[in-house]
Amino acid sequence: MIGAAWEIRGKLRVLSPLHIGTGEGREATRGNDTVPVAAIARTHADDPYMPGSTLKGVLRRQMQDEDLFGPASISGAEDGRLGQVLFRNAWLVAGPDGHARRVAQERSTEVPDPSGRRSTFVEAHVGMNPKTGVAEPGRLFHEDMVLPGSQFELRLVAMDRLGVLDRVRALLSCLTAPEGLAFGAGTRTGDGRLRLDRATVEHRRSPDQAGWKRLDLANAASGKVRWTLRLTSDVPFLIHDPDRPAQGDRQNVLRGLADFGKDAQRLTGTSLMGALRAGFADFAARTLGKRADALTQVLFGSTDQRGRLAIRTIRLADPGRSKESMSVRIDRLTGGPIDNALFATEGRFGVSYVVEFVTEERKAGSRDAAEADRAFGGYLVELKDKDWGGLMLGHATNRGYGWFRVEGV
Repeated sequence: MIGAAWEIRGKLRVLSPLHIGTGEGREATRGNDTVPVAAIARTHADDPYMPGSTLKGVLRRQMQDEDLFGPASISGAEDGRLGQVLFRNAWLVAGPDGHARRVAQERSTEVPDPSGRRSTFVEAHVGMNPKTGVAEPGRLFHEDMVLPGSQFELRLVAMDRLGVLDRVRALLSCLTAPEGLAFGAGTRTGDGRLRLDRATVEHRRSPDQAGWKRLDLANAASGKVRWTLRLTSDVPFLIHDPDRPAQGDRQNVLRGLADFGKDAQRLTGTSLMGALRAGFADFAARTLGKRADALTQVLFGSTDQRGRLAIRTIRLADPGRSKESMSVRIDRLTGGPIDNALFATEGRFGVSYVVEFVTEERKAGSRDAAEADRAFGGYLVELKDKDWGGLMLGHATNRGYGWFRVEGV
C-alpha cells in the first residue's frame, strides 16, 4: 500500500494517427487482398488502449526524475524501489465522433460500444531503400491505427509526499502544447500526437479534500520549428486508398485517402518523407560528393540509426476541389490500350498543405548534424525554385499527378 495519495485524471485527445504496437500481427481484408497487419494494444472488448508502461516511458523522457519514476536501471535487488507515481492503463472513453464509451468504474469489466462505430483503421506503408529513399519492391506493410479525435482517459496515482504533486503538474504540462506529444510508432512522420485537454485531481484519503478539483497545468510552449513549408498542387493529387467503398455500381474508380471527416484528401507523413529522402539523396550526390550517403542517413535514418529530421505537423491549408479524370489501362508488353479497360481517377485540384519540420538532437555527431542541416537548407532552396523546383507526391506522378509547388512560410 502506498498510503495517502493523489489521483489524477485527464483526457488525452488523439491529434494524428496513433499506433501503440504489441509486436503481434493479424490478417485483414484490404481491397481485394488479405494482408498481414501489425496489431495494436486492445482490450477484450476490442477497443484500443494505451498501456501504462507506454505512458511512463514517454513521460520519463520528458523529465528524468528517479523519485517520480523509480530507478532508470537496476543492477541488483538493492537498487529496486517504487516510484512515487503509478501509471494506469489509459482506456478509450470516446471515439473520433465524440461518442462515449461506457467503462466500468474499476476498469475490470468494459462494456463494448453498442453502436459499433470505428475507432481504428488500417494504414499502408511502403518500406524504403535506406540509400536511395525509393520504395522497395514487395515491402508494403500495414498497421492498425487509432483515428484522430479519439480520447483516452489518463489516470495516475501520486504519493502524497512533499512536492510530488507540483512535480506531477510540471510533468503533465508537456502534454498541453498545441501539437501535443508524440507516442508510439511513426513519430518522425507526424503520427502519434496526443494532447491533454484537461485534468482533475482528488485526494484519496483526506475527507476535507474529497471531490475532484481542477489540476492547473502550465501551457507548454510549442517546440522550436526548424523549417515550415507550404506545398500546393495545381494538378490532380491523390494517394490511392483501396479501402474506400465504391459509389453505386462504379467499381473502376481510384479514390484518395479521406482526411478524417473532412471533405479533403490526406497527405501522409510517410509519403512526404519518402519523397524528400529520394530528392535529397539526388541533391546530395550532385553537391556533397563522398559525404552524400552519410549526411542522408543523418537526416533520414537507416536500419541502425534514427534520422534527425522529423515532421511535427501536417495541416490542410486548402482542400481544393475534387474532379475525375478518365484513363485506359495499357498492355505492358505491347504498349497499346486494353479493350474495355477504362478507369477513373478521383483527384483533388488546388490542394495545399502546411508542414512543420523539427530536428531531434542526438548525443553524438554534432558536427555531422550541423553539416546535414546546412545541406538540407540548400536542398530546400532548390525545391523552392519557381522554374526547376517542386516535389512529386502520391499516385501517378509519371502522368503529371501530384506535382507540388514548394514555398517557405
